[in-house]
Amino acid sequence: MKRLLVIIALFCLTGSISLGQNTNANLLFNAGFEEVDSAQKPLGWMPEYWLEGSEYQVTTEKTYSGKYALVIKSNEENDFRLVQTVKVKPNTYYKLSGWISTENVMADKIGANICVVDDGFHHTYSINGTSSWLPVNLNFLTDKNQTEVKIGVRLGMWGNTVTGAAYFDELSLVELNHRPDTYETLKSRESSGDAGPQTGGSWLWLLPIVAVVLVGVIIYDFKRKK
Repeated sequence: MKRLLVIIALFCLTGSISLGQNTNANLLFNAGFEEVDSAQKPLGWMPEYWLEGSEYQVTTEKTYSGKYALVIKSNEENDFRLVQTVKVKPNTYYKLSGWISTENVMADKIGANICVVDDGFHHTYSINGTSSWLPVNLNFLTDKNQTEVKIGVRLGMWGNTVTGAAYFDELSLVELNHRPDTYETLKSRESSGDAGPQTGGSWLWLLPIVAVVLVGVIIYDFKRKK
């Protein structure tokens, strides 16, 4: 009987460990940029950019861990990123994290960051200037219809073109089994349709108040003239 209980306990323990590993597995391929091609470009990551001219490659000169890190350099103002599309579950919490180091990244704009590339501004804390390795992270909730996300390591952002150099290493995208204290909510294009973001309705509740005030002013002015 004792042997049976021990076997059951071990089965439950290994099962729970296995489930925990599956839940918290890093969903990004080549997250540390250790796998490279003959041109010293990281496998599994594709470049996207606003303008041509920026450079990227793996480097051994500055790493957080392992042999390589990724570096993006923009001598002219640009929004440049390397992206990877990842399968996700709908209506699920995820944590995106990594390490960033910078050299002379322009201030007063969104600089080096790790982001979800969509129609919004879902990105980690922006690193500007010159910095040593700093940890960054972003928690987000996928949309009810969402089955994939595009993750980017980025120097710049929509409407924020910058110069400088950004180093990235040890990225991670994991599913969370709890609701984090802070998070951003994604909106998939399947849910948003073609209408685009709605920004005009937030002030409509003020119209009745404005109308009442205007009527009051007119009545007061009419009585004063009499």
